[in-house]
Amino acid sequence: MSELQLLVALIARSGGVPQPYSGPPRSAPLERRLGFRMPPLYRGLLDSYEWLPFEAAGLFVYGSAGLAGDRDDIATRLFLDPAFVQVLVPARLFHFAGPDTGSYDPICIDLSTPGSIDGPVIWLDHEEILCNDRIKVVRRLSQSFAHLWSNASPA
Repeated sequence: MSELQLLVALIARSGGVPQPYSGPPRSAPLERRLGFRMPPLYRGLLDSYEWLPFEAAGLFVYGSAGLAGDRDDIATRLFLDPAFVQVLVPARLFHFAGPDTGSYDPICIDLSTPGSIDGPVIWLDHEEILCNDRIKVVRRLSQSFAHLWSNASPA
């Protein structure tokens, strides 16, 4: 199975109800707004499937079911909090999830390294972003988005 097929199977086991998507690519408009490209595995998932938010590997991963205004849909969540946008987007931090504890801390893929196509998955302190416009890494969760799911299990 491909990495994408394995991730889709994990989403299904985690209650994300993935369904094939055959509409226009959704990654390109988001990447234009962000100003950087998403990791290939995430881009492939976004352009090929719709899914509901799900919990796995200690994360609450935002969905992509195309529900306009849904706070837990990636297209809304990426731009929901102006303070996060102001700090995370210029730093090339792709905010795709939060902790499954309900914390407001963003979980991001760090794409700040020039030429990076997939970067470390990091847990950030939301209070540093909101109060001080600074990035403080709480901890590194994985060496990359693709690697994060290699041993993941549903919550």
